[in-house]
Amino acid sequence: MSNDVITHGLIIDTPWIDYIVQGKKTWEMRTSHCNKRGKVGLIKKGSKQVVAIAEVISSEGPLTLNQLRDTFEFHRVPEHIISRPDYKWHFA
Repeated sequence: MSNDVITHGLIIDTPWIDYIVQGKKTWEMRTSHCNKRGKVGLIKKGSKQVVAIAEVISSEGPLTLNQLRDTFEFHRVPEHIISRPDYKWHFA
């Protein structure tokens, strides 16, 4: 058992948090870089409860629309929602 203390959380809306928990999504899309590395609690929007723990391993971007289209399987954001290049946070 790890003695890591989780001190940061990330609020994520459905369906995105569900995809992360199910292992169907490994990038979280945000409009700015994340300088935090390490474990974070994943909080389902509106629940005020941590539903999973993930590890932020990198933050990259911005991505072009073509890059976002080509990497759909990682972020699961449909093209009609993508309105501008975003940053991605990688979870382990």
